[in-house]
Amino acid sequence: MTAATEHPATAHSLGIVTGLAKETTCLRRSGTADMPMVHASAGRPEEATAAARAMAAHGASGLVSFGVAGGLDPSLGAGVVVIASSVIGPDGEALPAHQPWVKALMRLDGAYDSGAVVGSDRPVMTALDKRRLFRRYGALAVDMESHAVATVARDAGLPFAAIRAIGDPAGRTVPRAALAGLMPDGRTRALPVLAGLLRHPRDFAGIWRLAKETNRALAALRAAVEAGAIDALR
Repeated sequence: MTAATEHPATAHSLGIVTGLAKETTCLRRSGTADMPMVHASAGRPEEATAAARAMAAHGASGLVSFGVAGGLDPSLGAGVVVIASSVIGPDGEALPAHQPWVKALMRLDGAYDSGAVVGSDRPVMTALDKRRLFRRYGALAVDMESHAVATVARDAGLPFAAIRAIGDPAGRTVPRAALAGLMPDGRTRALPVLAGLLRHPRDFAGIWRLAKETNRALAALRAAVEAGAIDALR
């Protein structure tokens, strides 16, 4: 088990990989503080892979990618929850999600969309890059953890699900300063972001908008957990 994994495995426990500590907090605030094996990978696919492998080795009953994603489908606004039907890796291979889990999640109260999610090994920052991915794959969203977790689940013979909420819609370009505050443990610090804004003051409006829309996505994730999204996978 990696040092950053928060809880030891228990029988029939899920392994949940997030990108940000704030996403992990969504689980705790929603009454799942005892949820075993939750790990924030700080948006690093290699860290997500290592965490998922550790969870599988310690008896996880299934693996889940949970958190905020970038929008690819221009019809999806901030806060829309996407349940991945499959995850398309950087090599173009589509890894299917566990369909009984997809169906169980789509039966929950709430407005959820289901479709393909793209996994990327690098941040997808610009609206142009998002349009290119959408034209190529027709996927709903993009993130940096789901393909890593899905690959480990496939190799380990475990069920997999991805629950992602749109934080930066398809038409948004993420300001350069936004990534400056991300720490290796998945937490964010304001000071590096402010330093980046001093170098690029035109990014201020974009940072403000991104923070507002990310908060909407986090609220949607908390609501999904309150509606039973995690319980549906047990």
